[in-house]
Amino acid sequence: MTEQQADELYAQAQWEEAAALYAQLIAETRDPPALWFFRLGACRMEADPAAAIAHFARAVATDPGYVKAYINWALLCHRQGDVQRADDLLRQALVWEPENPILLGNRVPVLLDLGGIAEAIAAGEQAIAHLPPTVTPYLNLARALVRAGQRAAAIACLQTAHQRFPQNGDVLFGLGELYQQALALEPAIAAFQAALRCDPAKALFYEGLGQAYVVAHRFDLGVVALQEAVRREPTAARWAALGNALGHQDNLPAAIAAWEQAHALDPRREEDLWRSRLALPAVYESAEAYAAWGERFRQNHRDWAEASVGRDRTDPVAALGYSFYLPYRGEDVLPWLGV
Repeated sequence: MTEQQADELYAQAQWEEAAALYAQLIAETRDPPALWFFRLGACRMEADPAAAIAHFARAVATDPGYVKAYINWALLCHRQGDVQRADDLLRQALVWEPENPILLGNRVPVLLDLGGIAEAIAAGEQAIAHLPPTVTPYLNLARALVRAGQRAAAIACLQTAHQRFPQNGDVLFGLGELYQQALALEPAIAAFQAALRCDPAKALFYEGLGQAYVVAHRFDLGVVALQEAVRREPTAARWAALGNALGHQDNLPAAIAAWEQAHALDPRREEDLWRSRLALPAVYESAEAYAAWGERFRQNHRDWAEASVGRDRTDPVAALGYSFYLPYRGEDVLPWLGV
């Protein structure tokens, strides 16, 4: 076993294997370097945050100027709700590297949670002035500017990020959200489409595009995008949004089924179940008519699933039936969405 083997596993993101080797190296070495503690902590961040924090603390104790260890330690504290501790750690790290753009950028969400909006904006502006190597400081600054009611400045911030990182879908998605909030729907749609070109597999980007299409009253395309978001990563919020889009099309049975899916995933979403219950009596006024509709709907479920070309029949979207997703018949969805 060698340090090189551990480093190779770490570079390949084989966290469990790398963690085991670094732990063994540390146990067998009289004065292990801070790097090993840091990497052991990085390997354990998702699986065991408490252990990771202990390893980052050892890294800092071994090398008080190990800024990366402060950053990761603060990130875990923030995730666990210890916001003040996260800020204390980042401020300690800034003593060593006061112009580190990642440090400055990571302070922004922490300061926002502490209520320091103006201080968060100042930290974010200082971070991007040093040309950070990632988009995160730009995204954090934009968030702070939105919190301060400065949407135009947030858009300008993300436009600058897009110039530096033109293939980053998260920046484009953020722009799409801000444009949509400003009701600039065509730029919003274009931004979401561009985000999907950067990452055609990301469910969040389909969700954003679908919501923008719905706000623009382009319901057919909104349904197509939202059903793709649901297919890739079903969540209660996405099922609910799909139900709303189908409701705008007057496709009530499919809308009800989508709202029921939302409620099944998150029973606290009473609004979605309430909508489905409220919608039915308006169309089916008697118990007899409702019962007859229920039997037709169950049969249609079977028929629609059979007609879902090229799709797994256990797929919940297929169970709704493609007759409600008009342009999409199992082909590549991206051309329909203008991507």
